Amino acid sequence: MAQGGSGDFFNGSISDVRVYQQALTTADAGLLYHGDAPTGPLAGIGAPSARNAGTTLNQTAADEPNLRTVIVSLGANDILAGDSAATVEASLTRLIKATNAGGIKQINRSDGSGAVLVILTTVPPLGLSSDDPREQQRELLNSDILASHGGYGEDYAIDFDLAVRDASNGNQVAPQYLTNGSLNDNYYNALAQRLADAVKAFPPQAQL
Repeated sequence: MAQGGSGDFFNGSISDVRVYQQALTTADAGLLYHGDAPTGPLAGIGAPSARNAGTTLNQTAADEPNLRTVIVSLGANDILAGDSAATVEASLTRLIKATNAGGIKQINRSDGSGAVLVILTTVPPLGLSSDDPREQQRELLNSDILASHGGYGEDYAIDFDLAVRDASNGNQVAPQYLTNGSLNDNYYNALAQRLADAVKAFPPQAQL
């Protein structure tokens, strides 16, 4: 297209055209290549990942007035895009640790009571088959998060995976949390309840 005239025609057929609101990341390209999981959390192209969350931190959590706690629930898109557990772990560490430039733990509470608290969650089932290498990496990542005890820089870890997975098929979301293969309100309510239970436990498993 030049000065209103058509040009540079494509010599062939185009079967699919997609427009996104921003440039796609490496993780997004991986999602397009692998395809979304058949059930469970469908990966949102352009959605935050552990890799890219730090670039939008100032536009999301960091600029919130009176910020006290940040819940980091990332890694699903990274795993679906083919990242290894070790790669996601490194991304989460860069995102959270105070020793890293721009780490969440460098953000201080406005009341002067210290750094914001960080709650890190495991990755719920993604609807992958049990023999999918990505499912194996998800399980490795979750095991490491639960055994971390602050290794990522987090203050607390909450097991979202346990809250919504099928007791008989741990790689799948429990049926009551799906409607026609898509996550329903019960799914999100279960995650919110898991967080509330952790805060209300004695002694607390997490603080806000």
